[in-house]
Amino acid sequence: MLHVAVKFVGALREKFGSNLKVELDEGSTVKDVILKLMDEKLKGEVRPSIMEAIDKCRVIVNGRFSDISAKIEDNSEIIFLTLMAGG
Repeated sequence: MLHVAVKFVGALREKFGSNLKVELDEGSTVKDVILKLMDEKLKGEVRPSIMEAIDKCRVIVNGRFSDISAKIEDNSEIIFLTLMAGG
C-alpha cells in the first residue's frame, strides 16, 4: 500500500481541497491518484471540465516536474499546480 500526500494549488483546490492523504496500491500512477480523488471527492462523477483543468496543470512529484503517467512511490508528495493566464 502506498501513502501519498496531495496538494492542489489554484482553481482545483476549490474542488478537491488541499493537503490530502491518499492510499493506493503498489504500481499506481499520478493518474490513479486523480481518479481516486475524483471518486472520493466528486462521488465518482467524471466531469470533462475537471479533466481538462488537470490536463493543463503542471504536476510536481517529489519536487520534480512530472506527468500523469508517472509511477509513484510510498510517501510521495504530488502537487497539482494550476497554470494561470492573464495580465
